[in-house]
Amino acid sequence: MAPVLRAVEGKYKDKVNFVVVNGDDRNEASSALVERFRVDGIPHLALMTKEGEVKTALIGKVPRKVLEADIDSLISGQVLPYEGYDAFEDEDHFVKF
Repeated sequence: MAPVLRAVEGKYKDKVNFVVVNGDDRNEASSALVERFRVDGIPHLALMTKEGEVKTALIGKVPRKVLEADIDSLISGQVLPYEGYDAFEDEDHFVKF
């Protein structure tokens, strides 16, 4: 996932803030974020509005096209096409929250 995330971050660096949390780091701040975002799989990507509303979580090895489609929709205020994507499931399986 790291190469995809680096590429996506480079593409959207002027439009989106990317924050990485090391879930293995047991410090108070990291643990609080892991709990807040209910991380249950790695990687766990939480997509949020600029107001701080979590719109979806993408779990597992998310294809770049899925991540970019959700980011584009989030930026434009549209419905996210891959809301609740879980890569541990079948590639075409999407869960609506």
